[in-house]
Amino acid sequence: MKLAILKFFFSLPGVVCVVCFAISLVFSQGAGNYIFTLFDNFAGSVPLLVIALSECLAVAYVYGLRRYHIADYTYVSTTLSIFLKTCTYYFSHFTNLCHVPFFFLCG
Repeated sequence: MKLAILKFFFSLPGVVCVVCFAISLVFSQGAGNYIFTLFDNFAGSVPLLVIALSECLAVAYVYGLRRYHIADYTYVSTTLSIFLKTCTYYFSHFTNLCHVPFFFLCG
C-alpha cells in the first residue's frame, strides 16, 4: 500500500508538468496571442484576487501562522522580524479586502 502511495507522489509532478505543457501549447499556436489576451482580460482580475485572499486566509487560519513561521524558520534559519509578522497577520488580509471594491467599481 505504501509503495503505491509513494509511486503516486513521485509521478504527480510529472503529470502536472505534462498537463501544463499541453496547456501552454495553445499559446504557441496562431491564435495564441488572442487566447493570451482573453486570459489576461478575464482571468486575471476578480478570480485571481479571490484566490489570493483565500490562500492568505487558509495559511492564517487553517494551517496556522505559528506553524507557518516555524516552517519559515526551518527554511531560512532565522526568525522573522516583528514587521514581517505583523504584515503576515494583518496587512495582507487588509490589502486584499481593500482591493475588492475597486475591481467592482473601476472594473
